[in-house]
Amino acid sequence: MKRRFLAVILLAAAPAFASIEQAPPNFPYADGDAVFVDFTKADYKITYDFAAKTATVESEMEFDMPAKGYPIFDLIPEPLSLKLDDTAVTANLQSDPDGASKFRVVNQLSTPGSHRLSIVHKMKQGVSFRAAGVASGFWMSDLSDREYLEQYLPTNFEFDQIPMKIRVEVTGAKGMPHVLRANGTVKTVSENIFEVEFPKFYTTSSMFFHLLPVGAVPSMEFTFDSVDGRKLPVEIYTTGSLKGYADEVKYVLKELETDYGPFPHAKVIVYGAGGGGMEYSGATMSALSAVGHELFHSYNARAVMPAQGNAGWIDEAMSSWRDRGYQAKKTPGLTTKMAGHSVWTRMTDDNAYTRGAAFLEWMAGKMETRGQSFKTFLRGYFEKNFYSTVTTETLRAAMEAYSTLDLESDFATYIYGKGTKNGGGGTSWGGLSTRATREAACSGRVAAPRSVIENPFHPRISREQTQALLWP
Repeated sequence: MKRRFLAVILLAAAPAFASIEQAPPNFPYADGDAVFVDFTKADYKITYDFAAKTATVESEMEFDMPAKGYPIFDLIPEPLSLKLDDTAVTANLQSDPDGASKFRVVNQLSTPGSHRLSIVHKMKQGVSFRAAGVASGFWMSDLSDREYLEQYLPTNFEFDQIPMKIRVEVTGAKGMPHVLRANGTVKTVSENIFEVEFPKFYTTSSMFFHLLPVGAVPSMEFTFDSVDGRKLPVEIYTTGSLKGYADEVKYVLKELETDYGPFPHAKVIVYGAGGGGMEYSGATMSALSAVGHELFHSYNARAVMPAQGNAGWIDEAMSSWRDRGYQAKKTPGLTTKMAGHSVWTRMTDDNAYTRGAAFLEWMAGKMETRGQSFKTFLRGYFEKNFYSTVTTETLRAAMEAYSTLDLESDFATYIYGKGTKNGGGGTSWGGLSTRATREAACSGRVAAPRSVIENPFHPRISREQTQALLWP
C-alpha cells in the first residue's frame, strides 16, 4: 500500500499531463488572433498593509506562446501596471465570439515562444480589515462565469496546470500574529510572513487560501489512518461543532477510501462555514451536511479535473450520483446540452446535479445488466486520470473501454444535445485552422441559455455572503 501511494506522489510531482491542446480555439482579435497560452510558472506576492488597509499583489508569470498573436490571460481587477517581457503594455477585456465569457487580451502582437508577464494590482474582493488584523480568502464557484482564481490573482484557464507560489506579508500588524491555511506546502518565514508552494498539477480552480488572525476561528488537528499507510493530516476550523465535523470527516474519508482508494491529496482542510459548500483540492468550505459531497470532489473534480466548462457537469453528476445512493436505473432521464455549450464556456451547467446524475444512474443500470459495476469503473477511471485534466470525451472513451458499449449516440442525445454530437447545432471546431474560417464559423453564434437549479450543496451566494465568510 505504501508503494502504491509513492506512485501517486510521483505522479503529482511529474510534469503536467494536460497541455495547450485542451485550450479553446483562438479567436479573431485586432489584426490577428487572441491566442491561448500555456503558463509554465506563476509567482505572486501579496502585501496586506494593515495601516493603509490595502492589499497589493505583484505577479510574474512565464508562459509559452504556441502561435503568433495576442496573449490571453484573465484577471478581474484592473491592473495598475502590466509588462510583457519588460515592456509596458495594456490588456483589453474581450468577449469571445459566442459571448459566453470575457478574457484579458494583451495588446501586444507576440511571437511564438517563451514570454514573461508582470502585473501589479490592488485586491479588494476577498479581503477584510478589522481592529485585530486582516482576513483574506479565495472563495470560488463553478456555477457562474469568471469565479475562479481570476477574481483575486492573474491566472490562466482550467485546461492549464500551473506551478504556483505565493509569498504573503502582513505589514504594520506587529504583535497580531496571523495563520495561513492553504492546500499547498506552507512555510512560516516569520510572524505574518508566509510562503506557500502549490502542487504542480493545480489549475485555476484548485487553490484553497484563507488568511486569518490566530485564534479567530476555533480549530483542531488530527491524523487519519489512510488505507495506504499514511497518517493523513486533517485540519478543521469552524464556529460550529468541531467534533461534529471531525466525526463526519473521518466517516466520509473511510467511505471514500474504501470505494475509490487512497485520498489523492497530501492533507485535508475543512472550513466549517455553515450553508452550502465548495470544493478545492484536498480542501473544502462546507456545511456539515455537505462534507461528503465536497470531499468526494477531491477525487472527481480536484484530482481528476475538468479541462473546461463543458466538462464541469461530470464531477457534479458523479457527486450527486453518490448523494442519491448510487442508484442504477433502466431509463435514461431527460436530454440536456450539459457539454454542448460554447467552446469558450467557463461554468458548469446546473443540470449536472439532476439530469447528469440521472444519466449516470442509467449508465450504471446498463453496466449492471452486463455484470459490471459503475463504481468499479470509477475507481479505475480515477486512478488512471488523477492529476490531469479531462473532457467529456475522455469520460465517454473510458466508459466505452470498460463496458464495451457504444455510447456515442447516448452522449450525443443526453449530454451534448439531442441529435448532434457537438451540442444541437453548435459549431464543430475540428479543422478550423485559419482565422477567416474561424471568423465565419463564429458569425451569428450566441451563448446558449442556461437554467438555474439551486443545489443544497452548492447554493449561489452573494458577494456580501462570501465577504462575511472571511471572518465569521
